[in-house]
Amino acid sequence: TSLAMAREAADEGVTDIAVHGGRIYGLILWDEHGGEANIYTTDGAFFKSPTGWHSWGWRGGGAVACDDKYVYDSVGHDQGDGGGKDFSGVARYDLVGNPAKFAGAESDWRLLVNTDHKRPPTGLACFGGELFVSDPVGERIAVYATADLKLAREFPLPHPGRLVVDATPRHALWVLDTEAKAVRRLGRDGADLGARITDCRQPVALAIDHANGDLLVLDDGLDRRQIRRYHADSGQHIEGGDFGAPIYDGPRPGEVGPDRFYDLTGIDTDDDGNLY
Repeated sequence: TSLAMAREAADEGVTDIAVHGGRIYGLILWDEHGGEANIYTTDGAFFKSPTGWHSWGWRGGGAVACDDKYVYDSVGHDQGDGGGKDFSGVARYDLVGNPAKFAGAESDWRLLVNTDHKRPPTGLACFGGELFVSDPVGERIAVYATADLKLAREFPLPHPGRLVVDATPRHALWVLDTEAKAVRRLGRDGADLGARITDCRQPVALAIDHANGDLLVLDDGLDRRQIRRYHADSGQHIEGGDFGAPIYDGPRPGEVGPDRFYDLTGIDTDDDGNLY
């Protein structure tokens, strides 16, 4: 099982990143050296692997998020490999990688979201003391209070993926519909606000540009592979605001460069608007 997981991890690499307070929080499926959720500085130096993350049965999911106190990692637990309960959910750590336990937790510092270890949360976002969780099994967005991780509310949403809270006065949710390959704008109560982004080939991740509040959509379509920029209130594409191209484009196909991409999986910006 570990060999299969290692092969799958090698295929996937980093599944998501979050940037907060001068650090980069990365997540992968499995690492034999115990680095499923490594922490780095924004200068690229290794900082720490979270305590207690690496163990038989545990695997990283596809989403990570931070607030001013905690980092939240999407996880799955396979009882056939590690014993205990079969489930997927969210592991909570403080910002320097120590487990942040809470009452009612599964395995001390993990939140149970669904009972399928192969389908962990596909999106996480924090705002106003709440954690928004995309649950692909329940086809819902579940909202938890960050203080105690108790369920505050939920609303149905088929095929939910990555999500972010925008910086407009409404602080609405932008959520990826993984089946339709579209991005939808919703109220934090689930109300459909009508805005849609449908011009991406293969949207895989979302972020808010902290420098100006724009919505950034990571498009991993084979013929595009770029960061696309949109107005966060309407979803209107900003002409001339996109960045990047496939690495096999141009006069020297395959040549590595700062604006040439392959296999995009995660995106974030820091407080100064630098792009990761």
